[in-house]
Amino acid sequence: MELPDIVVGIGGLGGVLVGLYALSRATATVGRRVGRSEQRQKTLTVYARIGVLAVGIALAWTLYTMYPVFEPIVAVLEPDGWWIGRPLGHGVGLGVVALAAIWAVKRGTDPTIEDVLDQQHTVPARYRRRLWTAHALFVVGTPVVLLTLYAAGFGSVWTVVAFYVLVLCWFVLRTPLVSFAYRTRDPTAEERSRLERCFDRFGREPPTVVVFDDRHENLDVKLVGHSAYRTLWIQESLLSSTDEAELAAILGAEDEKNRRYFYEQCYLAVAPVLFMVTALILILGELLFVSEFTVDSASTLVWFTSIGFAFVGILAVSQTSRWTIYRADRFVSSHVDPDVVRRAYDRYAQTITTIDQEQTRSGLSKRLTIEPPMEQRIRRLERANSLEPMPRTAREPESSEVETPAEAAGSNGTVASDDVEPTPNAPPADWDSREHHPIQQALASIDRREFADVVARLRGEFGRECTVAEADESDWIDVVARSTDGTTELLRTVHRRTDDPVTPDEITDERGRIVSGRSVETVLVVTNGRFDDRVDRLAADLTLVDGQRLTELLEDSALADELGASAAE
Repeated sequence: MELPDIVVGIGGLGGVLVGLYALSRATATVGRRVGRSEQRQKTLTVYARIGVLAVGIALAWTLYTMYPVFEPIVAVLEPDGWWIGRPLGHGVGLGVVALAAIWAVKRGTDPTIEDVLDQQHTVPARYRRRLWTAHALFVVGTPVVLLTLYAAGFGSVWTVVAFYVLVLCWFVLRTPLVSFAYRTRDPTAEERSRLERCFDRFGREPPTVVVFDDRHENLDVKLVGHSAYRTLWIQESLLSSTDEAELAAILGAEDEKNRRYFYEQCYLAVAPVLFMVTALILILGELLFVSEFTVDSASTLVWFTSIGFAFVGILAVSQTSRWTIYRADRFVSSHVDPDVVRRAYDRYAQTITTIDQEQTRSGLSKRLTIEPPMEQRIRRLERANSLEPMPRTAREPESSEVETPAEAAGSNGTVASDDVEPTPNAPPADWDSREHHPIQQALASIDRREFADVVARLRGEFGRECTVAEADESDWIDVVARSTDGTTELLRTVHRRTDDPVTPDEITDERGRIVSGRSVETVLVVTNGRFDDRVDRLAADLTLVDGQRLTELLEDSALADELGASAAE
């Protein structure tokens, strides 16, 4: 007896989903047993999930086209004269099948990812419901829109255009709806009070705050939404490593950027690029697949012209977004000491911007970026507020706008001492010698075990329970700090008696280190000396605390008098 198509389709789909779950579970388990670092395991698991998901959706859609499970529903939706019923029904069918495949793969890989990352969902469950709602609407809505456009006679090319538009809308809508971090929590009462005081400085109402701790997220702060629906995402390590003035400077710039719709401009900048790609596809389509087009080949000139207009649009959006950044810089420097703003920008250049500050850009490439390099923003701040120029740091990219010592020498070939770029290991101009600062004197006089104890006691004043590890042959001693919400920090202490910098060879990659059977969410490297410039470039997702910053923190702590008395002795 031959089974009905709908029964075969449902049975086949169920078999595909079970197979996808088993396959994703197996690939994740194999990746977990390889013995690599946690970061490597997480990366392999994510890539395996993407690969299995692509295969699964392709199989599910192929099975659906052979045995359309939703055909009875489509027949009901397709009365005489209502042409939209068939694309609507089959679009929903394809979307539901794809969503089921995504769910099966996610269920198979989630245990491994949660085990590797030690995820803790501490925000309300509505955030996770919003996540699935956003994904479901996108996955189901995309085939519905595309099939409806194709059935309406727009052709396959305009279907591609619609797909680009849907992807753009997804990028715009997803961030305000869902959490992009693996670990999120509400701010503590002390943190909330600090944030409120920061917003009071520039007369703005504080938004909803979500503190996240994700060492793989190269972003410290982001403010999304508008009016009463603003949400501030802020990295836990940023809260713990900044003083109130620096935090106010960073938040003030972010709030003003958000008020002027900077992130919306970033998303809008994608539209001309997508339009250019679409125009190229249309040109190739007219040349290679003439039957798919309802226009004649003369429209090729129109599409070439459209590419030119799209390029002009890219330049316009990029320039507008850069003006937004400059306005935000002027706003925050009018409410916070400009020197503090400059210091905060320099310290956190990589993690408070959306572009890579290490990448060298010049000419047209610089004009097309949606955000100016931090070096350029700092220079504008200095000119606007008559500040003495900062010494060049490792963060500043090489630029054709900056004179080299040879260029500054002029015709006589001599170079002024102020124009000579400091050597990589030379102490910066504002470095306070231990011979002058009592706290630095005291730190230099103790041994590395006592230095680790000082760091542990200082961190304990911020509500952490600290444990100092046993000293071994290494150049460092680790301090494990646990907060009340269960998160764990690793503070790697490197003691210095001289002005020799801490080099990359002294810092191993401990981002996947296991302490007491669980993952370390944050890694800080603390020294009473200074860091080699190469360390700053190497440790993109580590928090570095040098001797100057440590001294500032100790001056405001209960240890200040004790260390001062020790230096006097």
